[in-house]
Amino acid sequence: MKLLCDSMLGKLAVYLRTLGIDTEYSDSRYFDLKTDRVRGEERIFLTRDTRVLKMKNVPPYFFVKSNYPDMQLPEVLEGLKIELQEFRPFSRCLRCNCELRIIEKEDIRDKVPDYVYKTQKSFSFCERCNSVYWQGTHYERIRRWVDTVRQIMSR
Repeated sequence: MKLLCDSMLGKLAVYLRTLGIDTEYSDSRYFDLKTDRVRGEERIFLTRDTRVLKMKNVPPYFFVKSNYPDMQLPEVLEGLKIELQEFRPFSRCLRCNCELRIIEKEDIRDKVPDYVYKTQKSFSFCERCNSVYWQGTHYERIRRWVDTVRQIMSR
């Protein structure tokens, strides 16, 4: 499933990317540009913009009711019937949505702090925005969050 979050749903986009769901983000103020992109990329448009409810010939969309990202996530997962097997946690760049690839430690020596280079064994890399990811102190907390989402969705 491919999604596009509009500018009111930035944190939701990061949550979905963390789960490994292909989620682009548009901060454009121009509604037509967003809907054209949804059509062109065959995505589902996630929005809180009430204009979409009144429009005709709107591309596939899901209107997010909640104001709160922690409530938006289960609303979208359940509303779009996204299955647990679609989750591929830690497989997408949180900044730009590109799929991450494993990179050899030697190849990122100049891209991470010395301490990180010395203490970490494995790294992922985003070729689009050059972000580097590793299992730092935040990893365990995020992994527990992913496990919690899985448990909630399996009920």
